[in-house]
Amino acid sequence: MSNDKGFDAWYRDADMPEQRNGKWFDLETGLSFEDSYFNDVASPSTRTKMSSTAITARAAASKFGGKALTGTKKQKEWGEKIRSELVQKLTPAQAEILVRYYPTAKFWIENRATPNLGAAAEEAHALIMQGHQLLLQADAELVCEGRYIKSFGRYHEIMAERSKVRDRLHQILVLPKH
Repeated sequence: MSNDKGFDAWYRDADMPEQRNGKWFDLETGLSFEDSYFNDVASPSTRTKMSSTAITARAAASKFGGKALTGTKKQKEWGEKIRSELVQKLTPAQAEILVRYYPTAKFWIENRATPNLGAAAEEAHALIMQGHQLLLQADAELVCEGRYIKSFGRYHEIMAERSKVRDRLHQILVLPKH
């Protein structure tokens, strides 16, 4: 990069920087780093930052492992504020579950008035852990069966069962309504 100082500034400001195929992107905004954005005059294409209120809200969620929310700029701004308010009303364990499994602004906006959000989070977490245990059991069975398998029929049965469990896990991530 020809403009190291510009890249350093971009990297510090990027919420989720990642390099792909030799180019740097901010996964939160989808914007890539380009030297021309960081010359002496501010470019109109330089992204605008979130409000200080939203940044403070994100810091509150980061205590529970929260990362930047995904969504449009308006959704992220609003979602961060809602998430901050909601996690303060939950137990630390409930807040950690919600922050970990639900990283979209859309989720927080849609569930801002959900009663018993903490209980729903614990229920979803229990189902997810149960699903993970089933996956581990299926994997262990595959390893054992793999040593003695004489036909691919049993292998495919186990893999089909494993796929069903995985699909159930994805469905569980839709928070149960109370």
